[in-house]
Amino acid sequence: MTSKRKNNVWATTGGHVKSGQTSIEAIVEEINEELGIEIDSSEIKLFKTYKYEDAFKDVFYIKKDIDVNKLKLQQDEVEYVKYLSKDEIMELINNNGNIRKTNIDAFLDLIQDD
Repeated sequence: MTSKRKNNVWATTGGHVKSGQTSIEAIVEEINEELGIEIDSSEIKLFKTYKYEDAFKDVFYIKKDIDVNKLKLQQDEVEYVKYLSKDEIMELINNNGNIRKTNIDAFLDLIQDD
């Protein structure tokens, strides 16, 4: 997904965990807010937790058939959504494309894990 407001950089759904909230609760909320998709927490699988000097990042995956044409996009966050193939993601990474730099480690790990 991408938006002009975010300089047309491709990124995954995400956000910050609020005080008192789990990372699962946060991603369920973000998916609903940004894409209009109702997800049950049982559908979410933790892929990996990344530890940085001053933060943690939990990366989740959900296997679900979704018609991107029926999404209810949060206009100030998301303007455009599409499925990207592994090759398209690798092309963005390898050619310094418009991809959120903080997503690259997870994309590479997901592709290599497959």
